[in-house]
Amino acid sequence: MRTSKKALALVLALVLALAFAGCSAAQDNTASYSASYSTGQTSHETVNSAAQDMSNGVMIPAENTAENGEKIIKTVTVEMETLEFDAMLENLQQEIESFGGFVQTSSQSGSSINAGRYNSRSANFCVRIPSGKLNEFLQALSGIGNVLYTEQTADDVTAQYTDYELRLNTLRTQYDRLNELLSQAEDLEQVLQIEDKLADVQYEMDSITGTLNSIDDKVDLSTINISVREVRQYQEVQQQGFWDKLVSTVKDSLSQFGTAMQNVFLGLVWALPYLVIIAAVVVIILLIKRRRKRKKQAPQTPLPPAASGSDKGGTP
Repeated sequence: MRTSKKALALVLALVLALAFAGCSAAQDNTASYSASYSTGQTSHETVNSAAQDMSNGVMIPAENTAENGEKIIKTVTVEMETLEFDAMLENLQQEIESFGGFVQTSSQSGSSINAGRYNSRSANFCVRIPSGKLNEFLQALSGIGNVLYTEQTADDVTAQYTDYELRLNTLRTQYDRLNELLSQAEDLEQVLQIEDKLADVQYEMDSITGTLNSIDDKVDLSTINISVREVRQYQEVQQQGFWDKLVSTVKDSLSQFGTAMQNVFLGLVWALPYLVIIAAVVVIILLIKRRRKRKKQAPQTPLPPAASGSDKGGTP
């Protein structure tokens, strides 16, 4: 009985010893890689196992570490109207430059409202402003035009940014260790396999670095989408009920209909000389067709019958 207990204790001791040995071997990745190459057993499977074990390597500090633990992307949408379209656009450009920002994209359409046309001028801008000056810039906009609508969103990408950082650190560790293995490789096949793996790791590192740089750019520079519309008078910004909105809609519709009718009348006046010429050409063509038709319908006079030979010579 005592012998069986001693045997059982010995087996447990051996199991614990093997478990500790396995843990210590897993912690010393570099030593295991060097041993594999020194014995000449490195193959495609060895390179793959090295790539898998790199994920447990020591993390090194990343260059794009999130400051203050937060990465927030701010996006703002602003709708404005102005009585002085050209002056407003000039003032807007000056404000953007004074806050250290720039216009990323812009577009403009329509014609001057003073020309009496229905299609008034409008412009759209995508502006980038340093995030620390965003609130001041939004306040400055109310001084150059009538702000009708403002919407601001904040997207917290801190967790996503941290995940990318950790992945990049792992890839850097993997890249360094693969370079160590490459310096120890003696077989051409081993060299080619490690170089292929290095190329894959480098590509993924570059991709993640580009993503981190893009996030940093969006965090450092907020995006403001500004739309500007030229009007004859400012619209009152107030809370309206259903009937107020209905009356306002009817008024706007009638106003636009009247403006459209004016444009139609002005268009007809502008095209009048061309219409007169076209009408004259049409009348001439109709007269020519009518005259030809009359000629075809007129009765033709029958010709007298030709004299026979007996009539000419007389009777014998």
